[in-house]
Amino acid sequence: MKYIIKHISRILILPLLVAVLLFEVQVYADEGTDCQVFIPVEVQNIGSNIPMGINSTIEIQPENQQ
Repeated sequence: MKYIIKHISRILILPLLVAVLLFEVQVYADEGTDCQVFIPVEVQNIGSNIPMGINSTIEIQPENQQ
């Protein structure tokens, strides 16, 4: 009986492990909750008389706010 239980558990462990690792998890935020994401970008100024060493902030806003 112990051999059968060991054999069945060995057969089921790998598919169970794969299923757990590949399972997608979705996270939802409550309405009105803010979050921040920092996406590294590079801004290139092309032309003459452009001052160097200026820090810029780029703000991305959604087209449709629901």
